[in-house]
Amino acid sequence: MKKHLFGIIFLAALCLFVSGCLTCEQKQYIFKIHEDHTVTLTIRYINIMLTPGDSITKDSAYRFLVEEYVNGDRVDADFPDASNFKKRLFEENGVLCGEVSMDFPNLEAAGIFQYDPNGPYMVSMTSLGSEEYSTSNGGYPGEKMPVVFWDNKLDELQVTTLVEKNGDPSYSLLDVYRQVK
Repeated sequence: MKKHLFGIIFLAALCLFVSGCLTCEQKQYIFKIHEDHTVTLTIRYINIMLTPGDSITKDSAYRFLVEEYVNGDRVDADFPDASNFKKRLFEENGVLCGEVSMDFPNLEAAGIFQYDPNGPYMVSMTSLGSEEYSTSNGGYPGEKMPVVFWDNKLDELQVTTLVEKNGDPSYSLLDVYRQVK
C-alpha cells in the first residue's frame, strides 16, 4: 500500500507535464515537515514549455494549463490524500514557472519513508519516472541506489530534478503569460 500510494503521488504530479505537449526544464520538490508530522509538499515547475511537433499552439497550451490545472481540479483529483491546494503561475529569472502546494496528513501520504522514528527520511527517485536527479539538501548515493536520504532532524527536505535537458527543442510559454497578465 505504501509503495503504491507513493507512486500515485508522484506520477500524478508528473501528469501536469505529460498531458501531450507541456513540459518544464526542472522540478523542485520541497517537503516541509511539521512538528505533528503532517507535511506540506510544494512542487515548483521551472521554465514551463510547449514541446514542438504537436499541432497545438502556444496560446491553446497555455489556456489548457490555466483552465485544467491552475483553475481546474486535475491536480486536486490526482492527490486524494492531500488538502489545502494552492496553485499559481509566475515569472522568475526570465522563465515561466508554476507552483502547486498541498498538505498531507502524515509522512507516508506525502511519499516520505522513515523505517523507524530515529532513522533518516527517504524519498525514492524511481517514483519520479524519467526525471533525473540534479541536487538536494540530502544525500544521494546514485543510480544504483536511487533514494535521497535526509537526517531526521531536518524539517525541510528539498530535491531538484531535470525534466528537459538543455538543448532539447521546446518553446517557452512566458510570452503568452506576459500577454495575458
